[in-house]
Amino acid sequence: MDFSIRILRQGWIDNDARHDLCSHGEIDLRIGGQQISVGVSPGESGSYGISEAALGLLRTLKFRHTSQHRVAERLIPHGCGLILMMHCDIGIDWDVRHQDGLVCIDNVVRYESNDLTEAVKFHDARIQIPWGVYAEQIVSFAAQAKALFQGIEKDTSVETIDGEFDAFWSEYDRLLEGWDATCERDLVRMGSYVEYDP
Repeated sequence: MDFSIRILRQGWIDNDARHDLCSHGEIDLRIGGQQISVGVSPGESGSYGISEAALGLLRTLKFRHTSQHRVAERLIPHGCGLILMMHCDIGIDWDVRHQDGLVCIDNVVRYESNDLTEAVKFHDARIQIPWGVYAEQIVSFAAQAKALFQGIEKDTSVETIDGEFDAFWSEYDRLLEGWDATCERDLVRMGSYVEYDP
C-alpha cells in the first residue's frame, strides 16, 4: 500500500486518564513503500501526540497542507505538550495537495529534535493516491484515536485557553462524522476548496 497509518500503542502520560487531555503513543507510518515510523526505533523521538495528529490529518481531507498553508505545525506532533500542542519542532510532517480526485504527498520529513539540521528527509516518499484511499486510512486512524476517550471524564481546569478542549473535540467530531459528505468531497476533487483558517 502506498500510504498507511495505524496506531501501535496509545495511552496517557503517567497513566493519568483524567488530567491528560491528549492521547500519546507510537504509530506505524508508511508512505510510498518507505517506513517513516514504526513504534520507537533507534533515532526516533518516541511518543507522538495521537489525538492531535488525528485532528490535523482529518483537516487534510479537505484542506491542503504545505509549508505555506498549514493545518497544523506538524501532521504528527511530538507527544510532549498539552492539547493543540505548539512550539515544538519534533514530529513528522509532509505536504498534502489535492488534484483531480488524487491526494499528492511529498516533502516527507521526520524531525528528531528541535535542531532542524537533524531532520530525516524521505526524498523517495512521493506519491499520488485516490482521495478515497487516503481518506480510508485517515478516518480509521482518527476513529481508533477517539475510541480511547470513550467513557472518560476529563478535568479541563488545566486548559491553557478556556474552551480549548471542547473546541478541539467539536471540530474533530464534525470532520470525522462528515468526512464523506458528497458536496465537500466533490469540492476537494475539483480543487475548489478554501484554505484552512484556524
